[in-house]
Amino acid sequence: MRIQFNTTQLTSNQTIHITEKDVTYFTGLIAYRLEHYIYNITIINVHLSYVINSVNKLHSICCVLNAKFEGQNQHSIRFEACNANIVLALLHGIDQLKFSLIQNIKVRADALPSDERIFNIRKRLKQVALPT
Repeated sequence: MRIQFNTTQLTSNQTIHITEKDVTYFTGLIAYRLEHYIYNITIINVHLSYVINSVNKLHSICCVLNAKFEGQNQHSIRFEACNANIVLALLHGIDQLKFSLIQNIKVRADALPSDERIFNIRKRLKQVALPT
């Protein structure tokens, strides 16, 4: 699983530029929260920006996660979460990603016959127990 932080401006929102220390902290946080799924995700792109709420004119932080799952030839899946706290916005986006990933794994596993499913589980356990 590769994690990238984008600092380019995606929309009219103001991009948040973070330090290397913050990148290290957020990368560790993402890796910890998704440690059981590191073989299912190929890349995660993280974009952080400020957003102004049009109703009450308050600033909030928006975290956009673009993730690509293993073995899928479709476009990346996008999640967006906003909060006043940068860490909470990131955690909310990660939880949305994890929920989608669990659903994706379940759908793919249910499509396999039971003997292939058991083979894939054993293969995954060998990869975790004996990393290369």
